[in-house]
Amino acid sequence: DFPGHVVIRVERGGQMIMADPFAGCMTLDAADLRALIKRVSGPHAELRADYYAPLSRRGMVIRLQNNIKLRLIEQGDYAGAVRVLETMRVIDPDEYRVLFDLGVLYEKLGEAALAVACLTDYLDLLPPRHPNRREAQDLLDVIRSNQ
Repeated sequence: DFPGHVVIRVERGGQMIMADPFAGCMTLDAADLRALIKRVSGPHAELRADYYAPLSRRGMVIRLQNNIKLRLIEQGDYAGAVRVLETMRVIDPDEYRVLFDLGVLYEKLGEAALAVACLTDYLDLLPPRHPNRREAQDLLDVIRSNQ
């Protein structure tokens, strides 16, 4: 369950081996993994034990759907990205972070009421001191002021 990149974990003889399937299954040591997490999550990111946990089947499907969503957004197909996000909500109803993306995309599509509903639900589920709270609240305030 490594953030932003698929990594393979193999346990053999009591030893855990990590490999990058997109780099010829090159094995990754702690320094490689540290560099990878900083590349995908920012310069202050650090390795955490939960990054070594296996990814569930549902988690893998969500990641694949997320990749599709990102490609659709890059192409400007916001309606297509919304359909993917709605599918992600069916696959994993507890994945509340999808609501933020839906709020942003509904706003881009001119669907203010849907954007407000998604962002409100997102803020209700977001932990109180979460770093994304301010961004979501600011976007919600802008949308409401434009209604």
